[in-house]
Amino acid sequence: METTTQTKTHQPQNGNQQIIEYEIREISKMKYVTIRSFIESSTKMKYPWNVGLKLGRAVEFVKLGRWRLSCTVSDTFSDTLACVLRDRYGFTVLEYYYAVAEGKEKLIINGGSVELEYYSNNNLNIAFSSAVPFSIPIKIIEIFEKLRFYIDKIRHITSTA
Repeated sequence: METTTQTKTHQPQNGNQQIIEYEIREISKMKYVTIRSFIESSTKMKYPWNVGLKLGRAVEFVKLGRWRLSCTVSDTFSDTLACVLRDRYGFTVLEYYYAVAEGKEKLIINGGSVELEYYSNNNLNIAFSSAVPFSIPIKIIEIFEKLRFYIDKIRHITSTA
């Protein structure tokens, strides 16, 4: 897994330009495609991947032919929540852990022989890219934000069950 640094200009709404430097991590094509599909999937309730399937302590969100997000929760949603995002073949792409009481999040990107660990409170400008033609880097904050969307859904599912 290769790491490079790229500079990207970001223009805030006030019109002043600022420069943000991103650390770019290369990931496999399948991981990139899976994560890109996951973060770009619509959050509208009319889509089946936004309906959680609860079985015991597990809740799953599935976008057929693309990805499967499986999460395990405690009975009271007071301990650690663990989620695994798998690609369409069932291989693990990333793991997410949320310590509910502390409000801490941890993300592990499975990159072959190397596991990359990130914490949401680090404020890191990390993006993932691949050899996919015309690929746009995926910012780590986008992954955390999408996972939080599903965590809120799980909270709702477990509180009404």
